[in-house]
Amino acid sequence: MKSIRILIVDDQQLFAASLKTVLETMDSDFTVVGLAGDGEEALAVVDGLSPHIVLMDVRMPKLDGVETTRLLRFRRPDLPILMLTTFEDEEYVRAALRHGASGYMLKNISPAELVSCIHAVLNGAVSIDPRVLAGLIQPRAAASTTATASTAETGGTGGSGPLEGSLVSGGQGEGGAGPAASGGPAEGGWGARPAPGGTGAWADLLNRKEKQ
Repeated sequence: MKSIRILIVDDQQLFAASLKTVLETMDSDFTVVGLAGDGEEALAVVDGLSPHIVLMDVRMPKLDGVETTRLLRFRRPDLPILMLTTFEDEEYVRAALRHGASGYMLKNISPAELVSCIHAVLNGAVSIDPRVLAGLIQPRAAASTTATASTAETGGTGGSGPLEGSLVSGGQGEGGAGPAASGGPAEGGWGARPAPGGTGAWADLLNRKEKQ
């Protein structure tokens, strides 16, 4: 089978290097062809490295992951970009998907689930962590309930439009439509903060490798 070329864009060098080791260990078809420390570096090396998929952090110096995603998709519209971050803030999620990201996963996903997500994205799916998806759906559901109650009181008709990006059906960007969404484990709250659990799953796997 043809090797799957992966570019990792993350300003945390230890995490990026560990992720490279984990991915190449978990799936023999994976080859991490480059590690970029920020968006500017990613834009500088992407054409020469010719990755099949990019794993993109959100918060980075010089050029953040959301803006880098926008620029990369403009230059390479066929290149899938999977956001991989500790932050589940709604604004980041919506902006990344609006600019063409193929998914948004949190870093405390298990290695096996990340491997599955990468394959799903390469096959045309949109992978969204259920924590992130729940946060996007719940505010709209609450607004719809309020609108319905108001309509009942006034006797009019009402409702709310589709979820931005049609995330449940896997669409990308506002009003888009696409393949079914998939994702990893779900728990946690909301807001611009790291998801609980950190990167423990990666550390556990690396520790087991060192003991072998």
